Amino acid sequence: MPSDDSPSRLGFTTSDREQQQQQQQQQTYTQFGSTNTAAIVAPSVSDMLNVVFSPTKDRPQATYIGGDDPFERSRRIHRLQINGLSFVRQGFMQDLLKPALQAETLGSIVAQVQQVAGKLQALEVAKSVSVSIDKSKEIEGFVDVVLDCVETKMVKLTTGTELSNDEANVNMTFLARRFLGGGETIAFNGLLGTRTNTVQSILSMPLKADPLRRFEVMLYKNNVDNSYYNSHMLGTAGLQLSYKTYSGSNCLHKFAYDANVRVVQDLSSLASYSVRNEAGYSLKSSVSHSFTRDTRDHPTVPTAGTLLKNTAELAGLGGDVYYLKCDAEIQAAQTVVKNALILTTTLQGGALLPLNGDRTRITDRFFLGGANSLRGFHYAGIGPRDQRDSIGGNMFYAAGVHALFPLTGIFGTRKLLGHLWVNLGSLSLLPTARDDDDADSGKSGKGALTLPSMAHVRHMLNTPSVAAGVGLVYQHSFLRVELNYAVPIAITSTDAIKPGLQLGLGLNFL
Repeated sequence: MPSDDSPSRLGFTTSDREQQQQQQQQQTYTQFGSTNTAAIVAPSVSDMLNVVFSPTKDRPQATYIGGDDPFERSRRIHRLQINGLSFVRQGFMQDLLKPALQAETLGSIVAQVQQVAGKLQALEVAKSVSVSIDKSKEIEGFVDVVLDCVETKMVKLTTGTELSNDEANVNMTFLARRFLGGGETIAFNGLLGTRTNTVQSILSMPLKADPLRRFEVMLYKNNVDNSYYNSHMLGTAGLQLSYKTYSGSNCLHKFAYDANVRVVQDLSSLASYSVRNEAGYSLKSSVSHSFTRDTRDHPTVPTAGTLLKNTAELAGLGGDVYYLKCDAEIQAAQTVVKNALILTTTLQGGALLPLNGDRTRITDRFFLGGANSLRGFHYAGIGPRDQRDSIGGNMFYAAGVHALFPLTGIFGTRKLLGHLWVNLGSLSLLPTARDDDDADSGKSGKGALTLPSMAHVRHMLNTPSVAAGVGLVYQHSFLRVELNYAVPIAITSTDAIKPGLQLGLGLNFL
């Protein structure tokens, strides 16, 4: 799970929301054989990322009596007319239309024009696009293309509420689209929550008019109240530069540079020495890569498919924080008995390795436990503690197995499911072997890793905290709601257990 200063906590830029936008493409074609005219109904805004850029897969199919396939005939575009767009930059349109203008057969023209329509909607330049292709009345062997667009509003204001990870909040977003005449957007976000207060501004620009490749600049400032589990307030302000690209229909790569200032402040009177020792400012400068591949049929209550997520971050390119941090998650869902039994398995793990003889900080460590994480334990209730404070760990693993069965016959809705589960995991603050203290480390010199001993790793793997239970799962349109009765089975001396009823709401669950 992410550290407290991660931008993914801010509620507006999570990869989970990006995954929800990747819906199955639906396209409709009408073929008028007598005139060789193809009418295309472009995909809706919410269906913009999956198959719209795979033209050969969804080429119109028709049955012809005699003669060749008209989609294989040599054709070029004579005139391409776009109606309904009031403010579009010339360079943006050149990048957008170039592949269509270079197409040399009717089939490739149809496919490329389909992509133009899909991109205009994916980039939120047009709300809807209707396309017509007809023979040119001026030049034999050429066609004329007309795109009739309904333009999106340049300004949008939205408000909402969220319930997740033991927190409730209200948020507001002001969004300005195509203010430079292309698919760029700038968003100003504000969030006021029971634990987190956030402001963000995000500039997002497509590269070469391609919605699958974006460059983003984000400025953010947030304050998180961590007092109920480790006695402090965490303030973070920073800048993130990122490049996002989709490969295929289900894979997202994100490359980022992040520079931020963190301050551990407003310590409670009961704060432990471990927390007091972290008080003050730190400056982090890091590069990271994250990868997400999601083939699940639903983001919160899947019945089939897999999810693979991993992130690697290197800090120390300036600033006073030095580490290598990696974490990964694998989830698989399968319907064992149709309309009766679904099995879901999830595995998570991560490691935080200090560099350059540095120590790990509470602001960068992992935390484990809670209704959305390891059920049967309090939020951040797994792992080492100093008095009443959870101080996090530099290595963790967690696993969960779930059996879900629809309760349609009892409650008359397919969105309510019974839930049997067992989860286990461990979080440890493992001691590290310093270069100058451990000759067996095999490392020397500035920048070397400080590694935990294998004996401590084996002990962590062999002493998991375990809980099991039964409950209900409700599949809301945009989140998952769980009400469970949890029974801790195996615990350690530092665990904060939560037996009995436990309510969980959110997008991500173990």
